[in-house]
Amino acid sequence: MQIASAFPELNMGRLLTGEGEMLRPSPQSGGDVTSGTVVGANISGSGNSFSHSDTLTVLRLLQNCQDQLKKKDEQIDRLLALLEKK
Repeated sequence: MQIASAFPELNMGRLLTGEGEMLRPSPQSGGDVTSGTVVGANISGSGNSFSHSDTLTVLRLLQNCQDQLKKKDEQIDRLLALLEKK
């Protein structure tokens, strides 16, 4: 789980199931990035450094991918329903 170690503020359950909040509450304040708390302002690992804005960009990209996967799953469900009618 390289994502989990690089982005500890992410809710891994959300990434796997699409349910729940994208970010885990901050241990210091109980908040998350969306409530104004800076989580992972500078994440370093493997010689790479991510700023807070980079982290937010990655989170937005992950959310976008998750939304697209949900739409794909809905389309598959509709196609399966059509096939079952035949």
